[in-house]
Amino acid sequence: MKFVGLCFLVVLSLCTCTSDKTVSHEEYNGEYPYIKSTGKPISTYQPVFISSWQGPLVTNMPMPVLAMGEYAFTFKGHNWNHWPYTNISQRIVENPSSPFDRIGSNILGIGFTAMDGFECSMESVHFIVPAQVGRFRFEQSVYDASIMPTFRTYDCDAPKDRITLDQKADNWVNITRLDTQAHQVEGSFNLNFMIVDKDVSYSLIYPTQICMQGNFKGPYTK
Repeated sequence: MKFVGLCFLVVLSLCTCTSDKTVSHEEYNGEYPYIKSTGKPISTYQPVFISSWQGPLVTNMPMPVLAMGEYAFTFKGHNWNHWPYTNISQRIVENPSSPFDRIGSNILGIGFTAMDGFECSMESVHFIVPAQVGRFRFEQSVYDASIMPTFRTYDCDAPKDRITLDQKADNWVNITRLDTQAHQVEGSFNLNFMIVDKDVSYSLIYPTQICMQGNFKGPYTK
């Protein structure tokens, strides 16, 4: 009888010791963004790469144009597949205005935006480098805070967290091909960011540290 009673107490202790600890929104630094209401990771997709929008002749609804080229991106080591669409923007600007002119007389601006819909941005990464082949690191002597690479979070275009480049990490962009005749660019990047002001009022909570890596190959505009 004593043995049965002991077993009952053990089972009861296991049941009552179940942790009810919830995730600390401000300190969360997991692999994926997570949904605040459930504590579960965000849904994932196989994103469709789109390059721009154009207004059809008979309707006001914007229509996406499929991006030409090859693109692959990771977020903290996993595929950057949080949203159904990824917008590709690759552009060369001649004689840029200040403060971008300190980078060079011709600059290459590249941006990738993860989108919930054709008009609903959720995450984006952007950077600017000289429009030439080479490996570029983001040193403060050239890149001040206003022109450093950026990672941004949104809630359908409403700005969310305040995020800065982690300048203690190895941040670089490598342009391996720039064909000015065919208007083609090819390269890769490794960028590390930190959320310095995490906005937890929205439904999605992002990790405190974010590493974005990627490979891109496709056309640019001027």
